[in-house]
Amino acid sequence: MRASTRFLAGALAVAAAAGVLAAPRVSPWLRERALSRAPRPLSVLLVTLDTTRADRLGCYGHAGGASPSLDALAKQGVLFRQAYAHVPLTCPSHASILTGHLPPGHGVRDNGGYVLGPGLPTLAERFAAAGHRTGAFVSAFVLDRRFGLARGFGTYHDEVPSVSAADQGDPSHRAVRAQETVDRALRWLEQEPGRPFFLWVHLFDPHHPYEPPEPYASRFRTEPYLGEIAYTDAQAGRLFEAAGRHRALVAVMGDHGEGLGDHQEVTHGYFVYSNTQRVPLLLALPGVLPEGTSVDGVVRGVDLAPTLLDLAGLPELPGVDGASLRAHLTGRRAGDAGAAYVESYHPRFWWGAQELLGVRSGRWLFVEAPRPELYDVQADPAEKTNVAASHPAELDALRQRLRGWNAGGAPPAQGARLDAETERRLRALGYLGAGAAPPSGPLPDAKDNGPVLAAVTRGHELLERGRPQEALAAFEEALAQNPRAASVRSRRAETLLTLGRFDDAFRAYAENAEGRADEESLLGMARVREQQGRAKEALALLRTGLQALPESTALRLRAGALELAAGDAAGADAAARAVLERAPGDEEALALRARALARGGKADEANAVWLELAEGHPLSASAREGAEPLLARADALLAAGQLDGARRAYEAALGTGFSNDRLYLNLALALWRLQRKDEALAVLERGRARHPQSADLHYRAGRLLEGRGQGAEAAAAYRRALELAPGRKDAAEALKRVGS
Repeated sequence: MRASTRFLAGALAVAAAAGVLAAPRVSPWLRERALSRAPRPLSVLLVTLDTTRADRLGCYGHAGGASPSLDALAKQGVLFRQAYAHVPLTCPSHASILTGHLPPGHGVRDNGGYVLGPGLPTLAERFAAAGHRTGAFVSAFVLDRRFGLARGFGTYHDEVPSVSAADQGDPSHRAVRAQETVDRALRWLEQEPGRPFFLWVHLFDPHHPYEPPEPYASRFRTEPYLGEIAYTDAQAGRLFEAAGRHRALVAVMGDHGEGLGDHQEVTHGYFVYSNTQRVPLLLALPGVLPEGTSVDGVVRGVDLAPTLLDLAGLPELPGVDGASLRAHLTGRRAGDAGAAYVESYHPRFWWGAQELLGVRSGRWLFVEAPRPELYDVQADPAEKTNVAASHPAELDALRQRLRGWNAGGAPPAQGARLDAETERRLRALGYLGAGAAPPSGPLPDAKDNGPVLAAVTRGHELLERGRPQEALAAFEEALAQNPRAASVRSRRAETLLTLGRFDDAFRAYAENAEGRADEESLLGMARVREQQGRAKEALALLRTGLQALPESTALRLRAGALELAAGDAAGADAAARAVLERAPGDEEALALRARALARGGKADEANAVWLELAEGHPLSASAREGAEPLLARADALLAAGQLDGARRAYEAALGTGFSNDRLYLNLALALWRLQRKDEALAVLERGRARHPQSADLHYRAGRLLEGRGQGAEAAAAYRRALELAPGRKDAAEALKRVGS
């Protein structure tokens, strides 16, 4: 090595150790040299923060104290001050992050009704091809594997509790809390500690409704949205610590922000202003990336995938709309990475208004609409003053740029049909999906729906507070202003049904279905007739609907449920099997089939289906329903000496959340007889923690501990058994036997 090269390498190491790389005087060349020292192969942790506004984090200037972990990460790495998401909705935004393509390219334009197709390579596929372990842990149904984002991930954990019509108001049924998602991810991470990984973790908690756990609920009593951010930040900090131990690159990005009342939008999904499109973006790898650095230019969601692949030294994705931010990281390039495209088709799909398409570039935000909008974001960061009339040249240039993305034109076609369970889950998350056919012809300006949004938001809040009569008035106020809003018509019909105004509800659903075969409205009409005690008419409606929509799983499953209620177990089983032929593993169909088989006296077949359901959908309400039949099946198999079958059934029942001491005792017994003694003891220890008042569990643990020669631990278990059941002679004799 030449002396000058040795000197520069030594200077670089000293600078990195001293944190000098964070200083502006460090040259781009030295920063490039630092990047060349990144570990190979490079492990990457990608954390996506749902519904997180950049301007509510301390590292972006907020004084609320809600983000110490993210603030510390920003000091260790690079913060992008003007990062923009492309869609104010979770699934389309993540599709752009994971592919590097804009929505017109990847085709995912809304939550629920669209699937990422197989034609575009993904970030995970690139890492998997390079030999990395790939894992994804998502916290909400809107990112379920059925929507196409699982490609390339060896593990894709998307199991979240199912939602029934009765528990939509309970947020515990809507998504997985950050602590549980992080626990799952950390367990996965430690399975093969020496192997490089690409790990994506999605944290959903800042999403409405804002109900943070303690102590954040008390600390942020008047600002629960900040409380959710603070809770999420604390859980994300656990991931950052683990990434540090593995010397992994950490990337954090928001999928979209939150309205919080700005521009008359309380949540997100409708408008494309910066309150929902400007998101956090942080990159950190101490000693490699510059520390405490910020980048001021506009960057985009589509830039993240090319950047991570570039830093990892892996081949780029072909034809992406984004670009690597490497030159921005080193200071070789300033300014925008490129103009940011933004879109929302939600106004067209659900609100009877024109879609919103826009461009964020330099100092400008342009929004194409019947009354176009242009904002000078530097002078007017709240985007309150539309200056389109006074800047025609800028307006025209940005409009031409928008056309260059092949945006607009005919409404995008849906990529998937929503079934009833999908629709329920999306509604419970606050999304309405893309189930309605987009209206055609000239549409009003989306801005004119501002009062409609306010009325609907008020209606939803009133429903949550148990005031449906007032909610109905709010929905009818909204419909008076915009009768084309399909989402509002649907909510009005549901509220009429809630109020028991059956004839009015039936007419409302029928009007919604007028002129088209509408699955949701047909289901609603059937629900009305069911609640009126007219089950035969409800079944006739569903069968008529199936003639028009023969592939509707929702109609078929509801018809099957009514057939079962009427005593036709064979008809219900046939309906379930028809759905399972098209959608193997469907949760609702498996549950219907298990019930039908049990009702028809086919207990063994029913138990086999309950097992499949519990193993495939352990967190679902249906799986919990099948836990007791599974436990009975497991006991029978254990008695017959079919040990592995018994073990499998016990574990499936346990995985549903069902728990009693007998389950742990018998699972441990099956494992012991299978010569899996360490696992048997571990099961008993979990059982003792879950059921500390069970003398049987303490005694059985003592027996296993004694057999392993752990006399002191066995004596403690026997003593506890005797404390709980003083008359137990077996425990007293065992305690004498171990000499205590």
